[in-house]
Amino acid sequence: MSKFEFKLNNFDSIRLFAALQVVVSHGYHHLDIRGGEWLMSLISLFPGVPIFFIISGFLISASYERSTDLLSYCKNRFLRIYPGLWICLLFSLIAVTLAYNPIVRIQHLFFWLAAQLSFAQFYNPEFLRGYGVGVLNGSLWTIPVEIQFYLAVPIIYSTNTWLKRSTQNHLARNTIGKKLSVDALISVIVMTLLVIINQSFLHFQGIYGEVFLVRIFQVSLLPHLYMFYFGIVLQQNKNFVISCLKDRALYCIALYLLAQILAPHLGIAQELKTPILALFLGILTISCGYSYPRNNIQQRSDDVSYGVYLYHMMFVNLFVHFKMVGSWLFLCLVIVASLLAGTFSYKYVEKPALSFKQYSFMKN
Repeated sequence: MSKFEFKLNNFDSIRLFAALQVVVSHGYHHLDIRGGEWLMSLISLFPGVPIFFIISGFLISASYERSTDLLSYCKNRFLRIYPGLWICLLFSLIAVTLAYNPIVRIQHLFFWLAAQLSFAQFYNPEFLRGYGVGVLNGSLWTIPVEIQFYLAVPIIYSTNTWLKRSTQNHLARNTIGKKLSVDALISVIVMTLLVIINQSFLHFQGIYGEVFLVRIFQVSLLPHLYMFYFGIVLQQNKNFVISCLKDRALYCIALYLLAQILAPHLGIAQELKTPILALFLGILTISCGYSYPRNNIQQRSDDVSYGVYLYHMMFVNLFVHFKMVGSWLFLCLVIVASLLAGTFSYKYVEKPALSFKQYSFMKN
């Protein structure tokens, strides 16, 4: 077995794929593209947002483990999210002002800007409802979720430590304890609880979808935490990744597609089918991350995925506003513009900001 290098992976490429999946899905829908339903059905099998959440759990937990202290961890997370986000907001404001020039009261503008600059990017004001698709950048609902993930990591680690200590003390008094893996037991229990929370949310969302509290719960970490936590579990079990997932992407793709085919015929409720398939997607994602990586550790490729994700709705809104819809050409232009904006964001905003991150040596 070849030596396992944690940093030698394909995650930059996978995140770009996930970002483009979101771009194509949103562009296809909002630009009112006709035809190609089979292509969109295929693309929808690999949803970008769950892939982002799973990779985040895998990599952010590793970042937390190698951080020298909590302050450096928070600083690194801040530098990863906010510089790119704020510059994207600036360009979005320029675009909407030139194209739409809404009439707005200063207090409403101040409240909205405060939300966009902090952690409530899901909020969209009434004065923007007449522009584009009616929401300036609806994709940014994931930003508050990611921020909550970041804040939850220290709590998750502290809770896991306490659970492990308590479980070990209990199992030590029982002979069955000798046959159980405490870490595996805790992971199964926590994952089960998180999936139950997710199912409960989906159930109430189906009944009370427009209720304010349900909509707020949707942009909290709780309905999505099982995906992030699964990424943490895989990161903490590198031996499993090495022995079962590394260089086995083709097998995992076949397994994932088989699960997709069989799920509708097994009598599994839709609420339960979604998290089960998401876990299979998590296994596939991490396997692809460590299957035949080409990137050199010292010479990583530019990770433009975050910028692509941030900017794509700015272009979609412009195209919709000027009624440039109904053609695959417009979707292709949105994709190209998003890639160019993502490249600009990484080279001139994100990369300079990330140079201020505090790094420490990470043991594999």
